[in-house]
Amino acid sequence: MVSNPVWQWIFTIVFAAITVSLAAQLLAGRRRPLLTIGNAFHLLMAVVMLAMVWPWWRAIPWLPQLVVFAIATLWFLAVWLGQLLGRFEPDQLGGHPAWHQLVHALMMGSMTWMVAVMPPMPHGAGHAHSMSTLGIVAGVVLTALLLITAVLLAVDAAPQVRRHCRSNHLVDTVTMVAMLAGMAAMCWLMVA
Repeated sequence: MVSNPVWQWIFTIVFAAITVSLAAQLLAGRRRPLLTIGNAFHLLMAVVMLAMVWPWWRAIPWLPQLVVFAIATLWFLAVWLGQLLGRFEPDQLGGHPAWHQLVHALMMGSMTWMVAVMPPMPHGAGHAHSMSTLGIVAGVVLTALLLITAVLLAVDAAPQVRRHCRSNHLVDTVTMVAMLAGMAAMCWLMVA
């Protein structure tokens, strides 16, 4: 997906750091099932984003990725709805408000789109792929939404940064902002 070796390594370093952070969050939140499931989906997403940077990503089975990320999108939408209806308390979800679940759903939906528009190619077809106009428009919209959401999360975390707070919530937010920005960059590369 990324042909420039410099960008491949930059993305690799960014997504590797995100993967380490998410693995730590997964272990830290393992006593809260809803948070653990969400963290597991995000960890899987980070690993796949790390792989997407390299040509060998196409060797990873396509359909299971599509199914898992579609399920993850529905999961976060269901958790959002559950939080809105008062079924889940923010503490069960890392202290995050309901709108954060929509952010997670956006990220998983974006992964579903990325995998869907880059299906496996017949042997010998090379790396070129064409995208429909609808696919390009969806990619541009997702890129914009990912960037806007990254900014919103950064603004939301700004008071903690000003107080020099080093909470798990801040680490989680910084990780999500990095993931949103990295995903936006990868989406843009797909449609540019």
